[in-house]
Amino acid sequence: CWVCLGVWCFGLYNANVETLAATILKGAAGFSGVLANVTVKLVRCLMEYPLAESGIGKKAQILTEELSNFLSNSYYPVSAKVLLMEMGIFKSINTRVKNSELFTDKMLKEGKEFITRIKEFEIEYDKKSKM
Repeated sequence: CWVCLGVWCFGLYNANVETLAATILKGAAGFSGVLANVTVKLVRCLMEYPLAESGIGKKAQILTEELSNFLSNSYYPVSAKVLLMEMGIFKSINTRVKNSELFTDKMLKEGKEFITRIKEFEIEYDKKSKM
C-alpha cells in the first residue's frame, strides 16, 4: 500500500510477522519486524508464498509461527538479541527494558536450535530459488 504526495511516497510496512500474510495480500509494501534481522530469506519466502498450503511456503509459515512463539514466550526482547548474538550480529544480550540475567539456559538451547533450523530452511530455500 503506497501513498504518494508530490515527490514523497510512503508505504505501509508490517512489523508483526503473525499478520504478515494477510497484510501482504491486502497490499502492504513490505515487512520491518525483528525477524528480518534474523533471517531475510524466511521473510522473503513468506512474502512470496503468503498462503501456501504445502511446500517451502508452508514450511516458512510453520517455522515463523514457532519462532514467533519462542521469541514471545522466552523473554522478548532478550530472546531476539540472543538469536542475533548467536548469528554474530550482537556482542551482548543486554536490553534497556529487561534483565538479561533472567534468560535461562533452556531458552538459550532453544534459541540455538532455531538458528540451526533457520540455516537448514535457508539452504532448502536457496535450492528452490535456483530451480
